[in-house]
Amino acid sequence: MFSLVAVLSALWMPASPVFADQSSLEAVAAASGRPRECSAPSAKKGRSKKPSVWQRARVPELVPYCDLLAKAHVLLESDPKAALELADKAEAEWPGHAGARIAKGRALLALGKPKEALEAIEQAAAIDKLSVEEPKAMKAQARALVLNGRIKDGAELYRTMVPRSSLLSERQRAQLLLEAALASMADSARPAGDAASAPSTKNLAEAIAYIGEARSVEAGSLGGDILIAAALIHDRAGDKEKASVALAEATRVGAKLSDSTLYVADPADAKAFEALALERTNPAEAQRAWTAYLEATKTEAFAAAARARLQGLKGNGGKAPATKPGNKKPKKGAQP
Repeated sequence: MFSLVAVLSALWMPASPVFADQSSLEAVAAASGRPRECSAPSAKKGRSKKPSVWQRARVPELVPYCDLLAKAHVLLESDPKAALELADKAEAEWPGHAGARIAKGRALLALGKPKEALEAIEQAAAIDKLSVEEPKAMKAQARALVLNGRIKDGAELYRTMVPRSSLLSERQRAQLLLEAALASMADSARPAGDAASAPSTKNLAEAIAYIGEARSVEAGSLGGDILIAAALIHDRAGDKEKASVALAEATRVGAKLSDSTLYVADPADAKAFEALALERTNPAEAQRAWTAYLEATKTEAFAAAARARLQGLKGNGGKAPATKPGNKKPKKGAQP
């Protein structure tokens, strides 16, 4: 019967030492996060193999280190606390290597500790700058940057990552595109008090492109979040019609929001998501959510759009926005 370590070793395919071209990126995808130090370069360009007998003899800590990290990577999504413990054990087994810091950073991010996560990932990059080019590591770094308030840096890293998003699973790709869209939207805003308070149209256009691509992906439980995000981005870009279409679709499918703090770039936007999700089903609560957003936001860039939606709800007598003429349901007894 195969041991867990044997199975994990078989699953962890060779990783590429360089990521400049598409073939090496495909190798990264196959690696699924395998640390570079747990691979040995082969004679063939862009390929690697398991550590040789000579490597294992020269560095006896290598095998237990890589085994611990293999287990940590398996647990990162289901049990990040256990993954963190395994990453710490790997670090203690063979200190000073990037792979353990990457696993630690991803685990800390999943545990809601973005400051410590970014520190660990940046330590890994200082040890081996290529360690953070593995897709999941890069995604974690981008998210950690955003959560630490470094929106511009995070948006730039997402910009690098989006062309590689096909290397991720459909669910992971959908989340990456959602995060990227919201980071670009947040990057388009300017701090309160800036005379040029209008958002950047270039970054908003980028956000629209990302969220449009996200809508074409099988997003699973994130489908509702993506529809609400599309409504929010289009509304802030001034396209009320497309915002209304996305919101109507969300209502039609009974879309439910997941925890928006997992993907918003601006913490205040959690209230904007809540408000949009409630507008057609509970307008009174939607008004409260928009008011909470306006109290929480630190930028004027999108405040006017929020006030307009709030005023629209108030002007409608606290009722849900009227259905567009082309979408009205026939009255009971009327001919279709």
